[in-house]
Amino acid sequence: MRDESRKKDKYFDNLNLRKALSYAIDGEAIIHHVLGDGSKIVCGIVSKGLSSNPKTVKDFVADS
Repeated sequence: MRDESRKKDKYFDNLNLRKALSYAIDGEAIIHHVLGDGSKIVCGIVSKGLSSNPKTVKDFVADS
């Protein structure tokens, strides 16, 4: 699924460019100096803890 803004920018189709940008951005520094609220870096679209149910202690990662 591609949205309209992504179709316009073909540079981001390059996996190596996306990796380089990911490595170049200091997420810890952004959290510390900009947000300053103790946020955690997310390494995917689902943050840690959202894939499990605390009542059943079931982890749904394998099901997805």
